[in-house]
Amino acid sequence: MLIGIVYNIINILTKEKVDMEKYIVNEKTMYIKAYRDGRSVLSEIGEYGRETFIFKKKPLHIIEDSLFFYHASYKARKISTKMIAEIYTKPPIIVQPGTQTYFFPTHSDRSNDMAWINVHYVNRFHAGEYYDTVVEFDDQSQVSFPVTTYTFNTQYLHGIKLEYCVRAKALKQEMYTQEAVHFDKCRANLFEMLAMYALLEKKV
Repeated sequence: MLIGIVYNIINILTKEKVDMEKYIVNEKTMYIKAYRDGRSVLSEIGEYGRETFIFKKKPLHIIEDSLFFYHASYKARKISTKMIAEIYTKPPIIVQPGTQTYFFPTHSDRSNDMAWINVHYVNRFHAGEYYDTVVEFDDQSQVSFPVTTYTFNTQYLHGIKLEYCVRAKALKQEMYTQEAVHFDKCRANLFEMLAMYALLEKKV
């Protein structure tokens, strides 16, 4: 109990609190996590290669503000996910199409423990000591989220499924609208193919 209190005090003293009107999710946003400050629920934000900071809004409100900035709504994004990927419970969303901003929630909208995590920055994760999940992101930072590894894995896979469905449908749409198939032209991006081969060579 005492250790937990000391840990919270250290967090409050060391984390930067950002006084700005809005925070907009961008391509470097790795996660937005609920942060308790007394009775208030704020947000701890992690960006790639940057120290975490505290923003004075709940994670869901930041997501809503960001979607509004990108001319969308949270409700519309959830409906899109249901239609595209058939995910109905705690659906992941695309914050901005065309960028690497596929986020999945760890909890339902009603929970004060909700966090939003960018699928593309999750390197690996494992079970913590207190029914939590410790996530290692691509910048090697490790963050604990108050959710079981089973639930986290389910939500993570939902995020991956959403991205796959979006990409697959977009590719099919492109194929259907083409007047003719050109077999002499490679459809895949050359750099993307090389990266895939390099990754496979490392894993085998």
